[in-house]
Amino acid sequence: MAHLQVVVLGASPDGETWSNSYRYSQRSRPSMQPVPGGNNITDAETLQSIADGVGELNSGTVYPTTLRGGLSSTLNIYGVRVNAIGDDGTLVGAAEHVKAVPAAGQGTATRPLQVALCATLNSGAAFGRHYRGRVFFPALAGPALSSSTLRVSPTDRQTWATALAGLLADIGGVINAESVFVPPYVPVVYSRSTGQVLGIQNISVGDVLDTQRRRRDALRENRTLLLIP
Repeated sequence: MAHLQVVVLGASPDGETWSNSYRYSQRSRPSMQPVPGGNNITDAETLQSIADGVGELNSGTVYPTTLRGGLSSTLNIYGVRVNAIGDDGTLVGAAEHVKAVPAAGQGTATRPLQVALCATLNSGAAFGRHYRGRVFFPALAGPALSSSTLRVSPTDRQTWATALAGLLADIGGVINAESVFVPPYVPVVYSRSTGQVLGIQNISVGDVLDTQRRRRDALRENRTLLLIP
């Protein structure tokens, strides 16, 4: 089904890239069923306005303080891309906001580049992984881990989930301020395998940091070779 994909673009000083993707579609709450024949924003001018608006959220830093706190000052957010996805899953329009000066994260990095905090976006459908989405936040500087369990505390998990929910609402506000369609756009998850789009019902944040490098956009590894005589 047609929808919008908002991608926050970031990088490290040595050129490594990371990104987080959020999707929005017209929904009729509380049923959260797809709008039959729903419209989608595809014109370049409106897509650009959305990209610029998201790029200026939180005084131009895009992410709120909590989420920026995980990046550390070594990572930055350099832009926002908005993709219009058609009913068949193909790209039908796009716009990009690139910052003149990238917005730096906060905090001191104490972890390697592949570490991230995973937030799961649940649609409420009990049909497996095709009906939920995941967002991997770089966690070089935060959240803090318990000294006894090495896990993220319930308080911090709640704080991060609340910050993400606020960000989703803020992005939706930007989209709906530019949209002429009703009902409004709301956050959704999209299954590439089934083509379905379902509204997000809740957000869950785990207490174990993710360390799978495949979750990163790109992470080059430099190697030292020692020959054995």
